[in-house]
Amino acid sequence: MSNSLYDQLGGFSFVRKLVSDFYDRLLDEDDLAPFFENTDMARLVDHQTKFWATALGGPASYTPDQLKAIHRSMGVEDRHFDLVLELIAETLEDNEVDDDDIGAIMKAFEAYRSVVVEGAGSDG
Repeated sequence: MSNSLYDQLGGFSFVRKLVSDFYDRLLDEDDLAPFFENTDMARLVDHQTKFWATALGGPASYTPDQLKAIHRSMGVEDRHFDLVLELIAETLEDNEVDDDDIGAIMKAFEAYRSVVVEGAGSDG
């Protein structure tokens, strides 16, 4: 029973599908799309697939220090992070992920708030 969420969901191919779907949604959001104006999206989806795998207990690719360095100068605020979480939940629901798994996944992503959000403390 020690299978990770990553394994339970179907591994890399399913996570890649989720990430692609998520970014399609994200780029339609006026408050989030500007963060990605000059971004190579194919490269980002590749990196994010690895990050999602990490967050879901799959093969680890990113440490909190690496994520903090990546996001340091982006100016991500709590409101941006909240919107990202909403889009993740919507993506998971639309891809028929079980409600219990969605709860666990959302908790896993919430754990990264203090790493991604500029000026976030440990109270988030």
